[in-house]
Amino acid sequence: MKKLVIDDFEMKISHIIRGEDHISNTPRQILIQEALRCPTPKYAHLPLILGSDRSKLSKRHGAEALSEYKKLGYLPEAMFNFLALLGWHPEDDREIFTKEELIEQFSLERVQKGGAIFDKRKLDWISREYIKKLDGKDFIEKLKPFIPEEWRNKNLSGAARLFQDRISKLSDFTTEAKFIFELGDYDPALLIWKNASREDTKKRLEKAFELIFSSGDVVAYAKKEGMGEVLWPLRVSLSGLKNSPGPIEIMEVLGKEESLKRIRHAISKL
Repeated sequence: MKKLVIDDFEMKISHIIRGEDHISNTPRQILIQEALRCPTPKYAHLPLILGSDRSKLSKRHGAEALSEYKKLGYLPEAMFNFLALLGWHPEDDREIFTKEELIEQFSLERVQKGGAIFDKRKLDWISREYIKKLDGKDFIEKLKPFIPEEWRNKNLSGAARLFQDRISKLSDFTTEAKFIFELGDYDPALLIWKNASREDTKKRLEKAFELIFSSGDVVAYAKKEGMGEVLWPLRVSLSGLKNSPGPIEIMEVLGKEESLKRIRHAISKL
């Protein structure tokens, strides 16, 4: 402890801000400082970061090193913003700040006394907001370390536009957008909307195929026939998934030729 006091003195440390679990060390450090006639820094002890069960945050709660969050594709700015709000709150209800704004507004007086809960859902929300604000080209550049090399020259810009507002971290793109680059196998039953029959589903997909081939209005057809009855099997035929963006959005990215190829494949499965 004497070494710590000397190090603080030599580095001209004026403020020591640390967790409340160090409170017991503070009186001893002050006594050593007085004995050595060193100036006493200002001390502040922050509440601990807690898990969802309000116990001290640990790996048991899913806590990871910052490097792991980087590997997952959380933007540094989003992580900085999230961590700044753990145990501190601004004067208003804002939750998204630039680094400069946080530095300007931060004060120890607004640090709460109780422990702060590490809320993964809030981190994801903040990260999503930062990803949404990225310039399109910047977003694509940030995605590149997370995607296979063969995706880079194949619908990447369109897929990036489609998913930029839908992901919470950059690594999500690899999972969410995979169907754009390679259609996986799927159960034909997934094509069928609710109580629709297999035969009716096939007829509607065939009609949708004809309309798309001739540049007709498939949405008008869906409004007449039933939105779910037409657009559900169309969306599944394009994505192979139960949950995905809408079929019109997907076709804009895939292009006419690839879209027709996938719809033809779906028809053959029914």
